[in-house]
Amino acid sequence: MELFFTPSSCINDETLELTDQEARHFAQVFRKREGDSFWVTDGEGTLYTAQCVSIGKRTVEARISKRTFTGQTPPHTILAIGVLKKKDRLETAIEKAVELGVSGIILLNTQHTEKGGISEQRLRSICISAIKQSQRVWLPAIHVNLKPDDVLRQFPDHRYIIAHEKGNDNTPIRELTTGSKDILFIGPEGGFSPSEVDMIRTSGGVIVSLGDYRLRAETAAIAGLSQLLI
Repeated sequence: MELFFTPSSCINDETLELTDQEARHFAQVFRKREGDSFWVTDGEGTLYTAQCVSIGKRTVEARISKRTFTGQTPPHTILAIGVLKKKDRLETAIEKAVELGVSGIILLNTQHTEKGGISEQRLRSICISAIKQSQRVWLPAIHVNLKPDDVLRQFPDHRYIIAHEKGNDNTPIRELTTGSKDILFIGPEGGFSPSEVDMIRTSGGVIVSLGDYRLRAETAAIAGLSQLLI
């Protein structure tokens, strides 16, 4: 069955509601009808099996027949990526990161970050679409416009992994043991500045290599997360 998303505020003991875009997808894209069963997640770990009761112009009402809660299990990996000039590439990196199973997304404001970026609302929309595609029930935590030092202060209990192509003694990321809480740092075009690399390293960060070739940021994110999570 198709998976839909609705926030917990639209769910009560016996019924739930799809609104706006989710309701339009339900009726117009998937051509669901009254009586049809479908899955819904609130992004907070619960999968609902529901049956459509009524379809309106902007809402779908459904009766809940089953709910299943799934707790988050390790590893908990966050992607911290610098904002890219080409937003479609950044959006691809975020979408694939969520499909691979990250627990959080951080958009970094680095010394080499270009002006502009993705709004938090747009980022949330991308993440919702990706959890529906991969049939996940946890919506990753979203953080926008953090500097690298903000990340170090806010996530002191995580292992910091920074992909950096310069350096002859970088650890191949595939050789890292699985951590329970990791943050993978991926820089924007131009990479991290030397001072940013030093700051993360002196905070206990591990400098890693993703291979022999220089990768675009979105490719580096997908390659690094694949080796950490799969």
